[in-house]
Amino acid sequence: MPTAYQTASICASFILAAGAIASDWVQFTNETSKRLVASPGLGINDTEEKDYAWGDVDRDGDIDLVVVRKEIGSTTGRRRNVLFMNENGVLTDRTDDYATAADDGGQGFLDLTNDRDVALVDVDGDGWLDIVTVTTYGQGLPKTISHPRIYLNLQEVDGVWQGFRYEEARFPQLIITPSFCGVGFGDVTGDGAPDLFFNDYLNGLENRILINNGSGFFTDETAARFAGNTDFLTATFSVHSVIADLNHDGYNDIVSDLALGPYQTDIAYNDPGNEGFFTRANTETVSAGTPYFVAVGDLNNDGLLDVVAADDGADRYFLNQGNGPDGKANWFSLTLPNSSSGFDNNTVIADLDNDGWNDVLIADVDADLPFCTERLDIHHNLANPPFVTFQEDVGNLPTNNGGPLRGTHDVAVFDIDGDCWLDLVIGTCDGTTVWINQGKGNICPASCLGDIDSSGDVGVKDLLFLLGTWGPCPKKGDCPADFDGSSDVGVKDLLILLGNWGPCS
Repeated sequence: MPTAYQTASICASFILAAGAIASDWVQFTNETSKRLVASPGLGINDTEEKDYAWGDVDRDGDIDLVVVRKEIGSTTGRRRNVLFMNENGVLTDRTDDYATAADDGGQGFLDLTNDRDVALVDVDGDGWLDIVTVTTYGQGLPKTISHPRIYLNLQEVDGVWQGFRYEEARFPQLIITPSFCGVGFGDVTGDGAPDLFFNDYLNGLENRILINNGSGFFTDETAARFAGNTDFLTATFSVHSVIADLNHDGYNDIVSDLALGPYQTDIAYNDPGNEGFFTRANTETVSAGTPYFVAVGDLNNDGLLDVVAADDGADRYFLNQGNGPDGKANWFSLTLPNSSSGFDNNTVIADLDNDGWNDVLIADVDADLPFCTERLDIHHNLANPPFVTFQEDVGNLPTNNGGPLRGTHDVAVFDIDGDCWLDLVIGTCDGTTVWINQGKGNICPASCLGDIDSSGDVGVKDLLFLLGTWGPCPKKGDCPADFDGSSDVGVKDLLILLGNWGPCS
């Protein structure tokens, strides 16, 4: 059955939105000098191509930042990577301390690699985020440099976080050295372990799916799982993918972009009758165009996942209208207003103003060509369902030539200073800046760690429950008294509970 998306007939409203006068819906302050600690060439003056992943890697409650770097453009220029740990709201380069261990005789993040993308994902199911890096143009180099790397999170020992170690055997030798550009991650087989889908370009390898054995070791099973569906894998330039349940049937699907011929955004739906396999009959083209990045999130608050496609032409978003009789999602296609033009790339869906509606940020530097003349776009969700519209509006961020938005490779969007407002780390052709969202004060919910029975206070019942579950957790995610995330209930958890004794504040 052909794709069921529709083309909107209300373009005039978007033309008006694109020309709207910038407002103060979000306010940011440049705090780079006190929020970023690194040597200038790895921080404020870092002129290399940069891609970001962020998450709480040491489980201390603060979000940390992983930066992979390479020479700008589709080149063989290899660079070292950087691990920024969030220390009381300061992103501090701790690469030497936590990201140099390796079992290949190398130096982990200090090795010169040609990394084009990065993901933080718990590959071995231990509750700690691991790192997956995405390599390109490594022909003629040894596997440890030319192939994607998996850095295992070493957890804590005696309460001290141990950092990451590159473990070479976790990723297999591929039949051709890859020129990968992006990675999507998620469980496609239903075993609870995240799998990896890699986007390839200018290479006979094409897109690949790597299946997790459950403990963080991967096998290339592309041929079997996409038998008869090679069109989804073949592209001159495939940039990015996302693994998510797009038709809301309980099985994760794959959305991927194909640029430079064919020119389209495609979805391979998981086969409910044979989970983990993707047939041609279960694949559809959502749109034509020249898409260079895809992102997935709920834009109109209907509980269904929508798709944003950053494009060399008009950036588009596709509102999920629910499934048709064929079990595939129907899509309503709309155009994002653009204040800048040119080749767009990395895209983030996030709620910048805490109004409950996701906004869209799109970086402007093409994944292939090193043009740094445009700027980061920020699209403000105007919260007008069901067919939500957007206004391109960067708030009070400066847009001057040579400013912090010009030539943006990537933008990391997370709460740096712990006030529950999303801040920005913007990586451009000229360097890196940190912008703190001013918001309206600290809006983080009051902590009531220890209130196991949700009674509104920490008391005797909570204490008795904790004592009754003392020791190792029976299974991950089912240990409500494990407050420190150590996978067992012990002295630290008891001290946390006693420290919060009484009514919740």
